[in-house]
Amino acid sequence: MFGLGLKDIISGVATGVGFAFGGPVGGALVGGIVGGGIAMFEGKGWDDVMEATLVNGALGAIPGGVVGGAAKGTLLKGGTKALMESFKDAGTLFLKKGAKAQYGGFAERLAFLRAPMNKMGLGTTTATLASAYGGKAWRDFDQTTQAAPPEPAELPTIIIT
Repeated sequence: MFGLGLKDIISGVATGVGFAFGGPVGGALVGGIVGGGIAMFEGKGWDDVMEATLVNGALGAIPGGVVGGAAKGTLLKGGTKALMESFKDAGTLFLKKGAKAQYGGFAERLAFLRAPMNKMGLGTTTATLASAYGGKAWRDFDQTTQAAPPEPAELPTIIIT
């Protein structure tokens, strides 16, 4: 579909769902886990699994967070500020003691992490597309940079007697 493979579609949809529930933090967590899981399922080495996790995590958070957090006419300034606000208290997502008293239960903490997102639907769509198409573009780029150099051609020789 639109030049994407099944793993790109799965990764994109999962990242979009993660973003919809948890903002940029949710998009990063779900996108990274799904991207790494797909690479592991394909039998890739540890380095490739970690690379897929980090790339999909970044693609699940940054583009959607910037677009989703953009205020009127200030895509980069307002969007970047909202993205940073989402990650400011991300460490409290899984903590039970201090975070429960401060933010309530797990669902309330997820809502708190996506609160800075002014345009949640647009951010979710952007995170979905960025993860799907960005993952494919990253693999294509990675394959071209790691291609083996061509074998040297045999030099022509003339035997002089």
